[in-house]
Amino acid sequence: MKVFLSLTLVSFISALGTGNLNKENTYDFKETNQVEIIYDDELKVPAFDGKKGYIVLKNINDEDVVNKINSVKNNVYLQNLFNFVPAEVNVPMVEQGVFYYQVNDKEYAKGSIKGTSYTTSESLNNLSEKISNDILQGKFTENTLYDATTLDKPIIEVRKSWNQVNKFVEYSTLDYEGLHYGDYSESISYFSAVTSKYSYNMVIHVSYLIPNTADTDDFRTSSINYSSNVNGYSIWIYDFGPLYRTDDKNISYTFVLNGIGENRDDYNTYVEYEAINESPSISSKTVPATGKMDLTFEYLDPWDENTEFYEYAKGASYQSCSYIYEYRTGTADNLKINNQRKVSMVRDDLFPWNDKTVNFDFSTTIE
Repeated sequence: MKVFLSLTLVSFISALGTGNLNKENTYDFKETNQVEIIYDDELKVPAFDGKKGYIVLKNINDEDVVNKINSVKNNVYLQNLFNFVPAEVNVPMVEQGVFYYQVNDKEYAKGSIKGTSYTTSESLNNLSEKISNDILQGKFTENTLYDATTLDKPIIEVRKSWNQVNKFVEYSTLDYEGLHYGDYSESISYFSAVTSKYSYNMVIHVSYLIPNTADTDDFRTSSINYSSNVNGYSIWIYDFGPLYRTDDKNISYTFVLNGIGENRDDYNTYVEYEAINESPSISSKTVPATGKMDLTFEYLDPWDENTEFYEYAKGASYQSCSYIYEYRTGTADNLKINNQRKVSMVRDDLFPWNDKTVNFDFSTTIE
């Protein structure tokens, strides 16, 4: 809690930002022996032997992490001591592991585990336990458009004429300078549709943001930005969304492919989910003709504990962003989409010189 002259801290005990994610609702994957944990810096594919899931992690040298944290803190401490303006830093996300979950008796699907150069073995193991619990509870299926969560799932309807090409599932631990800012998980679903004249590629993001509230209320979500581009092709953005708030509490958007023929309704897409009044606000710098998509969800007043937006910014929430590329059929074979997400979290500390905005930068090549 940020109160200048007060030493009172309000303690929140919930494990990951919502009461539904506490330890009582999880399985002990070590006891069930149905999710195998493997440590391998090369992240080699495991020998599948019928378990429900496998998690492959890189080895983290915690001493190296601590040395880096101390070095950074010593360099910036005096600069920040008298700086009452929240500092802002960018932190790249790196792959720290992979996981595999069983979709049927013979096949496994793959997901990614990400962290930062400040992620410790403890943070990585905590995230692995969450992934294990989600695998054991059957929260993944072969064609899911969202990743595992205890939050109510958004409504996503993709009509039958779209062909699902690929799906990416990522779990991430957001760590910086010895502090755990929260957890972030996401699914990216990739679809295609082809006609004799035009081809379409659609990407649907569903992102889950969970600030750390374990004995603290310092951490809140500030914003999430989605951007993408395609280099080297004559390609443009056909549609993207959401463009604006639909009403006080819900965010929704619909994609319709006009001129695709008599069965055009079979290409419709609809997404709807719940937010709160006014927050997040939505803004866009998308330039459709250049194929560059840029959309930002801004959480209102994350630094102010006395507004109606406070609980939303510090609690578990999700956002969805989707877009469609259009191009003449046959002109963009083997299309690769360069996709970035910037997840911004704030730390609102008792002491103002510790205030900070950390932008966690994600990058995915979608193909």
